[in-house]
Amino acid sequence: MPADAVSDMPGNHRSSRLRRSFHCVTEPARTASIRERPPVPGGGCFRLINPPRGYAPFPACVGSVCLRFSLWRFTMNTTSNEKSYFDLHTSGIGYLQRVREVPVRGGRRAQPFLACTIAALVGPARDPSYRYFDVKVSGAEAKKLVQRYIGVDDSKQRPLVRFRLGDLWGDAYIRDKGEQKGQAAASLKARLLKAELIERAELASIEQHELITRGIGYLNRPKDVTPKDGDPFLSCSIAALAGPVDEPEYRYFDTIVATPEAEHLVRRCVQAIEGDRKVLIAFRLNDMKIDPYIRTKGEHAGEPAASLESTLVHIGLIKIDGTQVYPTSQAHAEAAPAEDAPASEAANAIDTAADAVSYQSAEPAEREPECAVEEQEPALAASF
Repeated sequence: MPADAVSDMPGNHRSSRLRRSFHCVTEPARTASIRERPPVPGGGCFRLINPPRGYAPFPACVGSVCLRFSLWRFTMNTTSNEKSYFDLHTSGIGYLQRVREVPVRGGRRAQPFLACTIAALVGPARDPSYRYFDVKVSGAEAKKLVQRYIGVDDSKQRPLVRFRLGDLWGDAYIRDKGEQKGQAAASLKARLLKAELIERAELASIEQHELITRGIGYLNRPKDVTPKDGDPFLSCSIAALAGPVDEPEYRYFDTIVATPEAEHLVRRCVQAIEGDRKVLIAFRLNDMKIDPYIRTKGEHAGEPAASLESTLVHIGLIKIDGTQVYPTSQAHAEAAPAEDAPASEAANAIDTAADAVSYQSAEPAEREPECAVEEQEPALAASF
C-alpha cells in the first residue's frame, strides 16, 4: 500500500495532516545517504499535504542557522553571568550526626533529600564549645560521603569532617512540648556544600577552633557599648547578601568588633553611615550563635524570631556609594596576598551588589527590648 494512503487512513496517529519526507535530514538511518540523493523540492524537513495559500517551505539550512544562533546566545549569556550568586559561606571542623533522609510531600514524584546535623567545634581546643547546624546536603561529593553514615548513632563512630556551608539562616519556632513548652527557640540552618573526612589525631595540632563566615554586605548601626560588668566594645550589624544576584536575600548579623584593625575601619565608616550613605564591605566573621525571642510589637507580635550573632574579625574591602575607599590602589599593590579571596574578586562582587540590589531593605528593623531569653540548643540536635 502506498505510504501516502497509509498516512491518510483514519486512526493512524503518525499523521493525518503532516507527513515526513523520505529525505528528512533528521532521520539518523538516512543521514549517510543524504549527499548521494538529489535535493527535495522545498528543502524542508516536513511538508504539508495540502498547503494553504501563501505557504512557503521552510529551508532546513535556516533552521540550522537559528539553532546555532540560539546556542551562541546561550553561551554568551552563560559566560557573561558567571557571578550569578552572592556567596555566604561558613567553614570549620565538626562531627556529623543524625544523618537521615527527609521525606517530602508532593506525591510519588517527590524525592526525599539527605540531611544531617553538624556539631561544629568553636573555641579553645582543650575545652571547645559546639554550634549545631541542621543542614541539607547539596554538594554531590558531600552526598557520597554523608550517605555512608545513615543510621550511625554511636558517638564514637561519628565522623570528624572539615566542612563548608552555604546560605546560612536562622529558623525560629516555639517549643510545643517538654518543660520549656511555649518558649522561643531557634536552630541554625544551611546547605552542606563540601565535606571531607579528617583524622581525629589532627585535633592535637589545633589550639583554637574557628568557625569562619565570609561574605559581602551592608554595614549598619555602629555603636559603642559599655556593659555594667565587662569592658566596653564596639558593635555593628551587617546585612549580608545571599542567593541569586537578581533576587538576593539578606542575612542580618549582630556583631561585636573583635580586632583593632576591624574596629579602626568601622569607625572610619561611622560618618558615612550617619549621613545615610551606603557602605558595602567584604567581611569575615568568627563563631556563630542564634538568639531566639518572641516579637512583642507590630503585626507579627507573638511570633517567634531570632537574631544571628557573631564577632567581626576582618574587613577586606570597603565601598561607599560605589567608590572604593579601602584598600587604596597603592596599598593594595604593596600588600601581600590575603587569606581571603583576592580583593579584585571582592570588588567585583560588591560592584554587582551595588548594581543589582535595592538599598531600601538593607537595614533591619530595630529589635524591641525584651526580657532575656536563655539560648537553647535545637530541640532535634542530640547533645554532644
